[in-house]
Amino acid sequence: MYGIHQGNYKDAAYFQGERIMVVDDSETSLEMLDLILKDFGLAPDIFINGGQALKQFFRKNEFYYHFILIDINMYGVDGYETIKQIRSCTRKDGKSIPIFVMTAELMDTDSKMFEEYGINGHIDKPVNFHILYQKIKEEFERKKNEVKKTWNF
Repeated sequence: MYGIHQGNYKDAAYFQGERIMVVDDSETSLEMLDLILKDFGLAPDIFINGGQALKQFFRKNEFYYHFILIDINMYGVDGYETIKQIRSCTRKDGKSIPIFVMTAELMDTDSKMFEEYGINGHIDKPVNFHILYQKIKEEFERKKNEVKKTWNF
């Protein structure tokens, strides 16, 4: 179901303390993602649906979460609606937090919706954990480089 997990991510300290919101309506997916993201050095908060995730996102202080990983095809409040509410809120982090979607079937219309909804990237399902690690690391490096440019480091 998932990509091979060999563990022992040597630079897992790179992510130490970074909080990630994970939303998927599959408990099995959430359990696997929780374990692997912790192995990466991340601090995941997992949610079984978009409604729960939104409540928690808006309860937390701005910039509490550093990354969102969300399934787009869920029952109830789906991934697109969840992302729309986050991106359209008045909070500063709502516009800037990196959001990656997970999907088993990427449709032709999805790439247009990704741009429309401000989605930063996607992860294919079944999830290959090595690719997930690389994409998360690349996004964190991109954000750090933006900060450096802003402060002229």
